[in-house]
Amino acid sequence: MSVPGIASIRTRLITIPLRRPWGADVTDVRVIEVVVADVSGQQGYGFSWTPRSAAPPCRR
Repeated sequence: MSVPGIASIRTRLITIPLRRPWGADVTDVRVIEVVVADVSGQQGYGFSWTPRSAAPPCRR
């Protein structure tokens, strides 16, 4: 069985504001969309999400 090669990989960041924030620093949700196309033209879709939150301060 042969596996077709990948022709392209596209990603897109989608930011969705929350009606009610989860916290002072969590005001939206981030969705990452991925579209993979093979050389025969078939496409596959995937996504992942995470709430937006501030990173802790960096201490040296």
